[in-house]
Amino acid sequence: MSSPRAVDQHQSVSNEAPAPSAPRDSFLIHIALLIFSAIFAYGGFNQIRAAPSHATRAEEAGLPVPKEGAVASGAVMLLALLALQFPGLRRTAAIVLALQLPVITFVAHRFWVQETPPQRAAQLTQFLKNASLFGAALYIAATSE
Repeated sequence: MSSPRAVDQHQSVSNEAPAPSAPRDSFLIHIALLIFSAIFAYGGFNQIRAAPSHATRAEEAGLPVPKEGAVASGAVMLLALLALQFPGLRRTAAIVLALQLPVITFVAHRFWVQETPPQRAAQLTQFLKNASLFGAALYIAATSE
């Protein structure tokens, strides 16, 4: 009796994503990564530009982050979004972004402490957006070489 997972000798089972067929899929991947990166470009520049206020928000959330930490976080975000465009760096870049998102989300989108329903709803939307970005970054990391 063969197991349900038995595979014919001539078949192969793979959990790997299929390689993109050039050039159409490659073009779509680059466009998708540029679109995915847009929020990180905005966020990275904003963290650098307004580092003192980001450090204050982190401290209010219970994370003692100096102004230089906010600048470094923004710079890392910008470097990672650039690295996403290079296949050899894509996995590492996606992991770096995925590691930043939970902390940034906890600091910036604390919907549970908002006092009014509209504020709570706005922050919940941003929290869920970041959760989606986290999932997308993990997917990029998992499907990149």
